[in-house]
Amino acid sequence: MGRRPKWFRKKHRTSLNIHQKLIPDVAARHPKPVALFTPLKIRDITLRNRVCVSPMCQYSCDDGFATDWHLIHLGSRAVGGAALVMVEASAVEARGRITPGDMGI
Repeated sequence: MGRRPKWFRKKHRTSLNIHQKLIPDVAARHPKPVALFTPLKIRDITLRNRVCVSPMCQYSCDDGFATDWHLIHLGSRAVGGAALVMVEASAVEARGRITPGDMGI
């Protein structure tokens, strides 16, 4: 990308300078870990951090059963650092599924 046009620099000069001043080194100001990365205890379970992957309907089950795709998709989130990974909605009966690709019990 080239330089910004002169009219843009002139119009946004103040806001650009303000943003540069408002983004200091966070680590220097906050030596303690951010709450997101602190453990969370829920009854008898202690999660190593507060990163949770919410359930997502992926519509890729075979006859209601999870596939290798689910293992890779959800496993990569767990390996990536999420302390809690929830699977998608699971229907009790086949007729209760939203689509034929939904998970069953």
